[in-house]
Amino acid sequence: MWLSDGTVRVCGPEHRPWRPDRIGLDVVGVRLALGAVPMVLGVPASTLFDTRLDLRDLWGGPALELAEQLNRAPGPCARALAL
Repeated sequence: MWLSDGTVRVCGPEHRPWRPDRIGLDVVGVRLALGAVPMVLGVPASTLFDTRLDLRDLWGGPALELAEQLNRAPGPCARALAL
């Protein structure tokens, strides 16, 4: 998911509900099918259970490039398409 603070985060499958720890941010996200996670993110979905991390921790530099592209996008629809 993209957050309006300029970060791109990965949220794994959750075993319990949670609330974001920051209020007032715009968020645009996509949900991946479990079978697609390894192809898209490069890690098994099971390693992401109950995890929220910066995409940079998985992708390094390419995550920064994606964040810059999302930050420049003209609105939420364009961001969702880019994701």
